[in-house]
Amino acid sequence: MNRWQVTPPHEWSGAWEGRLQIRCGYATKMDVCGHLYRSSIEAERCARELVVRLNSALMPLNFFGA
Repeated sequence: MNRWQVTPPHEWSGAWEGRLQIRCGYATKMDVCGHLYRSSIEAERCARELVVRLNSALMPLNFFGA
């Protein structure tokens, strides 16, 4: 079973974006939290919360086409 994972946050001119990914065979799907944060810690926290929701039993495995 493929699971979403947190990847290192990305900095955009002083603002941080939380990122996550899922792998399916040789393909990798990347996604972002959708918000910019003041610190990498806040961005990573957002990504972790999103990963928990996406990996929950309530969310279908192919929700994002992965």
